[in-house]
Amino acid sequence: MSKVHDVLIIGGGPAGVIAGIGIAKEGYDVVIIDKKERGNIGKKNCGDALDTKHTNILFEELGIELPNLNNGEVRSEVSKITIASKSLDTKLTASAPAYQVDRLKYGQTLLETAEKNGVKIWDQCTVRGIIIENNYIKGVNYFDQDGERKTILAKITIDASGFIGVMRKDIPKSMSNGVNLSFPKKWTVGSYREIVQFKDGKNHKFQNEIVLLYHKKIKPPGYAWIFTEGKDKLNLGITWVKDIKYPEGKSMKKIYSEILGEYFDPEDYIIIDKGGGNIPGMPNFDTLVVNGGMIVGDAGGLADPTTFEGHGPALESGRLAAIVAVDALKEEDYSSEKLWKYNKLIMNYPGSMHAQSFLVAKFIRDMGVENFSYLLGKNIVTEEFMNKVFREKQKISFTMALSIIGKSFPKWNILLRLLKIYFRVQKIGKIYIEDYPENPLLLNDWRQKRNKVIGENF
Repeated sequence: MSKVHDVLIIGGGPAGVIAGIGIAKEGYDVVIIDKKERGNIGKKNCGDALDTKHTNILFEELGIELPNLNNGEVRSEVSKITIASKSLDTKLTASAPAYQVDRLKYGQTLLETAEKNGVKIWDQCTVRGIIIENNYIKGVNYFDQDGERKTILAKITIDASGFIGVMRKDIPKSMSNGVNLSFPKKWTVGSYREIVQFKDGKNHKFQNEIVLLYHKKIKPPGYAWIFTEGKDKLNLGITWVKDIKYPEGKSMKKIYSEILGEYFDPEDYIIIDKGGGNIPGMPNFDTLVVNGGMIVGDAGGLADPTTFEGHGPALESGRLAAIVAVDALKEEDYSSEKLWKYNKLIMNYPGSMHAQSFLVAKFIRDMGVENFSYLLGKNIVTEEFMNKVFREKQKISFTMALSIIGKSFPKWNILLRLLKIYFRVQKIGKIYIEDYPENPLLLNDWRQKRNKVIGENF
């Protein structure tokens, strides 16, 4: 009879490796399988930004060292984020402490930490279907590095395989409380990025800054980005919503070249890395647990729907999954009811914030670049306004409201749309934090209530 491991984790990226560390620290048997070679686990083509909030939590809760600037895990520290529309001159700049990380180096450090805590890493293993018995996930079938088909069994299986969701996509709807565990094209974005280095050691002007540019050639919520990667390096890229066709004769790479070419001459730099991928751009799935299974990171849709940043939420989801998995292992109960606490924790954060961000993404999509540029250019949306709504979860003051009204003249229609989204953002936060159900039986009622506010039938 095959050995039954305590936990099997599919994918050794940030969500999977943190889940593994958290569970192994409590003495449980954890195996991470990944399709990549050991030395490439952790590499991902993305913007590379990582909010310091998430790494600070890992240090405080799990003792995981902060990303290190001296050993190359951190390419640059970030102090501010700029949101621009139409041009880099129409913008909102806000404080945003973060790291620009080397995903591979930081990912490899986390893998080493996992191994030190007893996690087994099986590389070059390709999953080919999940094993379901009596309505419980029991493990997966996979091909090992020699191409031999094998089976691995576990009490709990965690899908940390990223956007593709190799376990998630095979879960029957009957096991997921009726939740459709797939990403609609309307709320999925493709991305392409290049890391460039300027010739002759020339420094760029975006030191310690990351920039999101809503450009007229990209329909929102897609955008172009300019992220610092050090004094003479930049991470440049674009996102494009998957259900929007490219203009005739264009490709993502051509659009990228046209937009970023307005600001950077290709003759001035060399490309040191490039690639792309897909990113979920919707709130995370309404349930991330089934009998014997949990979903973390991008596999669960845990990326911010406005900025598309998923590294930090992946780390946090892995940490929270570990807490609940350990509790389930102690009580030898791997039912969705027992694992449901993971849903509750996620919906509180980052789920509530991502639901609010989704409403903002819809707002920007409906407004278009021109009207959004008006909001930024007239200072109607400010750093103080954003902090009140999203960080402090407070209502705006009477004085701030008067200021917004005055600045909105004569485009009152924009003001009305802004006020509408403001109240919906307030309401959706409460629905996620306070109203998410305690058990699966009440999920459908909650979904109907949420869908009315969010304006989508997820």
